[in-house]
Amino acid sequence: MNKLSPTSPSYVSELVSQLNPTAKPAGASASLSSNRSEVKISQLGQLLSSFAPQQTNKSNPNQDIDDSDLPDLIKTILKQIRKLQEQLREQQQRLQAIMANQHLSADERKTQLLEVQAAISTLHTGLSAAMKTLHKTMSDQGLSKEQMATVASLLSK
Repeated sequence: MNKLSPTSPSYVSELVSQLNPTAKPAGASASLSSNRSEVKISQLGQLLSSFAPQQTNKSNPNQDIDDSDLPDLIKTILKQIRKLQEQLREQQQRLQAIMANQHLSADERKTQLLEVQAAISTLHTGLSAAMKTLHKTMSDQGLSKEQMATVASLLSK
């Protein structure tokens, strides 16, 4: 199997052909046994579900921030920082997927790389500004040592 990104259409097509070369799109997801009331998920369906984002305890990813004893302004900034960090991770994954995609022409790859690199640069700038704002706000609010430790702990997650 080629080293393709799991998010690329060609990767999924290749998986389909390797797992079941005669699969038909309508019958690929599940089959029902006539003797029982059970649903069987195809290998492809099982594989694709492993790439789906997990919903385990993610109803509020910032619950730890909300539960802290920090001032509301600090909580808001911490949430913004986490959001920027997540967007940065997504763009970095996108960058890796573009680099790994052997089906792009040199021009397509270059165009997509420049676009993602610009987004990453913008996110880095935003993250730097948010960190600076957090530091200034922490100084202005006169946080206790315990609260500063809480901020550091929340930033490291």
